[in-house]
Amino acid sequence: TGESSKMYYPEMALTRNARHIINSQNGYFILLDELESDLEHTYTWRIHSEKYAIQRTENHFEILNGNGALNIFTAFPEARNTSIDETLVEEMMTPQRPDDLRRIRLKTLKVENNVKSKNTYFINVFQPKGGLTGDENNDISVKRIKGESCIGVEITSKNNTEIFLFSNENKINYGDIQSKSKWVSIVKEKEGKVIKRTNYDKI
Repeated sequence: TGESSKMYYPEMALTRNARHIINSQNGYFILLDELESDLEHTYTWRIHSEKYAIQRTENHFEILNGNGALNIFTAFPEARNTSIDETLVEEMMTPQRPDDLRRIRLKTLKVENNVKSKNTYFINVFQPKGGLTGDENNDISVKRIKGESCIGVEITSKNNTEIFLFSNENKINYGDIQSKSKWVSIVKEKEGKVIKRTNYDKI
């Protein structure tokens, strides 16, 4: 977990800016971003690339670049605005020539909460893969799930199903899953046998 709220201007009143990256070794990564403030904000989540993202479904985007590709599944916030745009990045080549700028136009997938709020939580799933025809046969599917005081995703891959749940109150209650954790991950075989369980209890 990386926490960087103190890097932002004090007037933003940001109290939490934490990113969790969870790798259950099933060929994808879960990204959980916690954003909390004493003030209401529109929070913006971005991913940059050299190629435009392609929207496959409402919650599924794909970035193709040469022989590589990335599936991006956007789960939370549930009420959000999503757009695909360009981001201009300028950098000074050397302090001796401040007018000598290098400009790069990055392709950007952007997700924002559509109603200003003090706290917003982003859950996204990344699946790196080959960009060649036929590799989509190994694509995962991601379903948004909600419980009492928790949100999460159910990820179905070729061999396993993973349930990932997060609670900012450390109160996870979903079906038969109960835990006083920040987040919990449960990986099951197709037959339903639990093969891996991880929980994170820290702040």
